[in-house]
Amino acid sequence: MRQPLGESLESWRGFDQSIRPTQMRLSLKVNMSSTAFIEPLPVIDFVTQLLNRDVSSRPLPDLIV
Repeated sequence: MRQPLGESLESWRGFDQSIRPTQMRLSLKVNMSSTAFIEPLPVIDFVTQLLNRDVSSRPLPDLIV
């Protein structure tokens, strides 16, 4: 499950599982976790969000400061 966090980040939720022996029987252990990833998007869109301005219509040399 993915959830947007803003600023080109999103949270991915998942789980892992294992079977563990205990004194009386086997137990199923399930761990839930989440981690942040950068949203997959084209580089131009990422730079637009990063600089907070439209860069798609400008030639590349104008963007270099």
